[in-house]
Amino acid sequence: MLTQSQAGQSFLIAIGQLVQVMLPGTGQQYHGFTTPQSDDTAVVVPDGNPCSAPSGDFCTEFIGKSSGDARLTSTSDPACRQAVPQCEVASQAWWVNLTFK
Repeated sequence: MLTQSQAGQSFLIAIGQLVQVMLPGTGQQYHGFTTPQSDDTAVVVPDGNPCSAPSGDFCTEFIGKSSGDARLTSTSDPACRQAVPQCEVASQAWWVNLTFK
């Protein structure tokens, strides 16, 4: 399972293997992360099945379709972006690099 603590890391994964991603949900300072996206859907795609996550967290599964490299990405905006005036706190970015063989 990949979590927020693996941000920026690279992983070697077997084709056909499921990859679970669990990211924090809405907190006091940040809104929850967006649904992770693959930058190469020829290599890895969401498998469409939900996975179990603690209350408030977000979990999704991906499956490797073919050999190659792909990056999964997600972002979370600070809650103060909804305030008036908006704050200038940076968004959080999460990504992992996956190589499927």
